[in-house]
Amino acid sequence: MPRRTFAALLLGGLGLLLAACGPATPWPSPTPTVTPTPRATLTPTAHPLSPTPTPYGAPPPDLAAALDTLETQVRALRGLKTAAPVKRVVLPPKAYAARLREAAPPSAPPDPTAWQALDLLPADTDWPAQAASSRAENTLAFFDPARQTLFLTAPHGLTPALRLAYVHAYARALRFREHALPPCGHNADRCAALQALTEGDAAYTETLWLFSYATDADLQALAEANAPLAATPASQPLAVLAQQQFPAQWGFAFVYALSQRNGWASIDAAFAAPPQATAQILHPETYPAAPPEAVALPSAYALTAALGAGWQETARGVCGEWLLYLMLTAGVRPEARLDGSDALANTAGWRGGAWAAFRNAEGQAAFLADVRWEEGTDATNFVRAFVRHARGRYGPLAGRAYRVLYWESPAGAAVMRYSAAEKRTVWAFAPTRTAAEALLAAAGAPRE
Repeated sequence: MPRRTFAALLLGGLGLLLAACGPATPWPSPTPTVTPTPRATLTPTAHPLSPTPTPYGAPPPDLAAALDTLETQVRALRGLKTAAPVKRVVLPPKAYAARLREAAPPSAPPDPTAWQALDLLPADTDWPAQAASSRAENTLAFFDPARQTLFLTAPHGLTPALRLAYVHAYARALRFREHALPPCGHNADRCAALQALTEGDAAYTETLWLFSYATDADLQALAEANAPLAATPASQPLAVLAQQQFPAQWGFAFVYALSQRNGWASIDAAFAAPPQATAQILHPETYPAAPPEAVALPSAYALTAALGAGWQETARGVCGEWLLYLMLTAGVRPEARLDGSDALANTAGWRGGAWAAFRNAEGQAAFLADVRWEEGTDATNFVRAFVRHARGRYGPLAGRAYRVLYWESPAGAAVMRYSAAEKRTVWAFAPTRTAAEALLAAAGAPRE
């Protein structure tokens, strides 16, 4: 099979192309076709794939030379003549997996109460413990910013999978030294956007490397390794898989879109002034734009007082566009899922948002969200998508009035209040309509 056909096959699904980022899920649709033109060209050096296990500690001379070649190729793709050396440590598989788990996670896991109320996790299910360790099971190299060290494991020598994982890790190391991204604090939406920028940059670099330097043997081996991964049934909720893959999948699409403006100069500029919200990642044409609007909810005391005795607020945060997209496309109930392109079109125009999650003494969950939009039409578009989602989750619309919709079923209740004039949508999920209406009233939602 021709070389470019193999590369296209690899780009059709994640597999080992994004080995550093977890199990494979579909790419965003539509997926751009990458036809890179490196700014510098090097003759690829094919290193024999020795089945001899690699010693541990500092890379031995033959492996070090092969890694040096990979680093030179990455710098050539980036147009960098030189770069300070990166410390490299080879570990046995178990020690490597332990070191990866010890590395600081890119962001805290989602709040389980919020995800249960959004129907993204089954009831009484916490954030899956195995989700945190998935990277350790699917990657062979990673860069640890805290230790400023690139760790790898090579029990079978320099395999095609290790080549690609090393390219990814080295790309991360270069970016870390060039740009110190600002802290995102407790803003999970901004953290996800920064993750998408860094992972997308590394995935884009991997793709350029595949087209420019991978040998036919590399592509053949990677394609064969990717086949069983693509056929493996999902073992985690769809929303968990989507959350894990967001930085690499959508980040790649974002960085690729930037590259079409002015090549690496546009990507470099994004690291100098990084995206502030996942909305910019999902819609690269909106970057750069004005900062998102800060939306403040009433105090936890005011909201729990409205719900009544026995309720507590478990968490609150920014209700970004990615969370809206997950709610519409990745719920536990398949009948409540919208098509991805449909959801993306109807969450466009996000301007800012906030959410709060609650749990009562009986273990029931509730959720409140207040989202602002660029235009009134953006608000009404989202309401239409929300109606279709709620119908799949709760059944037919139970009632409506001017600027208010509600659903009631054994699964619970949902109430949506909206105003095109205010460019605002506010909704609540709760065990009963009374509880949902109480939250909306306390939040000052639009009235009839």
